[in-house]
Amino acid sequence: MRFLIASLLLLTTACSLLEQVSTEAPQGRQVVLKHDAWVKTSNTDAEQKKAGDIITVSDQAVLVESPGRVGVVVLPVKQNPDQVEIELRPISNWAGDATKEMANQMLSELMQEMTKVQVDLSQGNASSALSRVRDLRGKYPNVSFLKLTEASCLVVMGQNNEAKNLLEQILVESPANAEAKTLLQTISSRGSVQ
Repeated sequence: MRFLIASLLLLTTACSLLEQVSTEAPQGRQVVLKHDAWVKTSNTDAEQKKAGDIITVSDQAVLVESPGRVGVVVLPVKQNPDQVEIELRPISNWAGDATKEMANQMLSELMQEMTKVQVDLSQGNASSALSRVRDLRGKYPNVSFLKLTEASCLVVMGQNNEAKNLLEQILVESPANAEAKTLLQTISSRGSVQ
């Protein structure tokens, strides 16, 4: 009987300790942010956190993003909760030398073609320049400077309405674009648009 009572007391004590440990221990992976970041789960809005904040990843994946850095998804851990530190790499370092080489090749091609555009314009061949710029825009649609260059070619060709429309698109996308504002003002100050 003593053995049974001692066993029950031991079991009761162990369960009490287990409850204390389970309520005090983190219920998932602890993530220490090394940068200010936005944190989001599938059922919460993005929440801004500060460097040094600790977030717990319990039952849902967590998306961690920071401007200028590569985002990461932290998956929940069902057993053996632990703590990890997250240091997001700058985007410029993400893919290494291969990406830098690819960017260099693209920039070189753009510069070579833009030189040809300038030569065409200086020789009075605006239609050839416009064709080159439109080809470049097709190949590099995210290079906004090409849209401005296309508008410039259109102005040289006297197609001011089309140039004005393009410049207005540029200013919707980038309201602070000083070159687009200046060219649009120049076209507008010439009087009626052709």
